[in-house]
Amino acid sequence: MKKTLIFFAIILMLWSCKNGSVSFYVNDSSNSTIEGQLPINLPFNLPIIPISSTNTTEYENNQTVPDLLEEVNLEDLSISITNPANDDFSFLKAIEISILFSDQDDNEDGVLIATLDNINSADKIIHLTPTGANLIPYLKTDSYKLKTKATVNEILLYDVDIKIDLRFKITAKLL
Repeated sequence: MKKTLIFFAIILMLWSCKNGSVSFYVNDSSNSTIEGQLPINLPFNLPIIPISSTNTTEYENNQTVPDLLEEVNLEDLSISITNPANDDFSFLKAIEISILFSDQDDNEDGVLIATLDNINSADKIIHLTPTGANLIPYLKTDSYKLKTKATVNEILLYDVDIKIDLRFKITAKLL
């Protein structure tokens, strides 16, 4: 009787693991440039940023596939200045970033994923506030695009190179 109970307990554990869910993170990044000589207090678009995602590898590592995604949330989006080395974000007033499918027209709005207003930062890194948008359709593919709208509060006489880092929390059913 005791062996039968242990056997059923093991079968139940294996079955629940096989049909359960897993949570993990996908980290993507890319670079862009904020060009100098931009108008003050007027929003402008940065060039579209294509992203080749690391999600395919993460899905394999976590025994799942894109069709089994249950939830995809942007957990963090940070932007850091890579050049000039001593610069900070004091020139930036506001920024918002939207996501587009890789085959979507660049003139479309996309889905807003993160924003930051009233920036007055002497820091080299800023963290935007995620909007909580549903991102499952975008992380089902291995690439997507970011559309960035920014407003500066002082004239930039030079280009500023930035790096954008994204961290997505994924919850998916197991294979």
